[in-house]
Amino acid sequence: MFRFLHAADIHLDSPFKGLGRYENAPEEEMRNALRDALRSLVALAIEEQCAFLVIAGDLYDGTKKDIASALFFSEQMKQLDEQGILVFIVYGNHDAETQLKNMRWPSNVRIFGSKKAETVELEEIGAAIHGQSFGKRDEMRNLAAGYPEHIPGKINIGILHTALEGHDDHEPYAPCSLDDLTNKGYDYWALGHVHEFSIRCEDPFVVYPGNLQGRSVREIGEKGAVLVTVDDGILTIERHVLDAARWDSREIDLSSVASLADMDTKIQHVIEDVAVEADGRLAAVRLTLTGRTSLHSKLQRDELDIADEIRVSVHGMGEDVWIEKIKFETSPAYSVEEIGKRDDAVGDLVSRLADAKHDKALVADLKADFAEVLKKLPSAAKANGSEIIDLAKEESFDSLIEYASSYLISQLAEVDR
Repeated sequence: MFRFLHAADIHLDSPFKGLGRYENAPEEEMRNALRDALRSLVALAIEEQCAFLVIAGDLYDGTKKDIASALFFSEQMKQLDEQGILVFIVYGNHDAETQLKNMRWPSNVRIFGSKKAETVELEEIGAAIHGQSFGKRDEMRNLAAGYPEHIPGKINIGILHTALEGHDDHEPYAPCSLDDLTNKGYDYWALGHVHEFSIRCEDPFVVYPGNLQGRSVREIGEKGAVLVTVDDGILTIERHVLDAARWDSREIDLSSVASLADMDTKIQHVIEDVAVEADGRLAAVRLTLTGRTSLHSKLQRDELDIADEIRVSVHGMGEDVWIEKIKFETSPAYSVEEIGKRDDAVGDLVSRLADAKHDKALVADLKADFAEVLKKLPSAAKANGSEIIDLAKEESFDSLIEYASSYLISQLAEVDR
């Protein structure tokens, strides 16, 4: 009987781009989370007396020569070496061209080459490890096709960084089919590249462990690695959550909310839930306020002030939760269509504004005007600005006109009522 750990997409030197532009962002805690997650991975391997650790690509985040990260990783691997635990690594798209390839690693670390698939046999436990690294970032060859057939009488484990036949949120590097993998006769395929945990096949096991630590609000929920136990030729797997910080995204429906105080109470309940689910970790959450509500015009008018008030309110709760962003996506309690049917000036305005986004001259004027406005805005205002500033920065003028029209209509309709 033996055990091994399967991890991937550690992105150890990830810069957390853009985090610094948010006021009071826990930059240091988030950056330390990557290292803390790796420490937990190493501790788990030692605790479970694993025979080896597999890292299926993207150990590093890019080509930057981050010696500090490399030395930290080496120190962690030495801890495993002291316990007789081997480490097998393939490079993926993010670290294929790393400048750290020539670094001298501890003797227990084996990095597979990129020219062809290689095999390491572990006679003491009856295992064969097969792997191949990316030779370049944009690896479009079907690497799986070149992996050797299984070695009879051994537990065969393949390590591969791949999107399989494609994944909506990931580039289709080293594409291959599930059949390409299962036909090799291996017992376990340790995959990397897709950042969500998933079991793509159980006979044999084809597994993505997901990344070890979420790095942005696009990577929400639990993150970790997979522990594999091999007993008398039978494999069982167990996912272990190892992340040190947790990203979350919550939508809050304000349809039934009639006051800012009620809204604040509802948000606090959501933050409490986020904190509970984070289970003692730092949690970073994005809030999206939705629903048809009578608060819509006030939220649009005082968006920045209300966002600040929400942050202050949450901070006062004492929970270890940071609000990464607040998105205001509510709509008036009364629909634009309903207002457009009115036989008055407001109804007439609605009809005129409906076609405004198709006015090329208006769009051109907006583009020029907002270019000047953005030049004059302080950098802090650009980074933490309202939705209308974000739309202007992205030059999404169709959406900007819709946003402004909705705001104007809701204000007039509110006054008129």
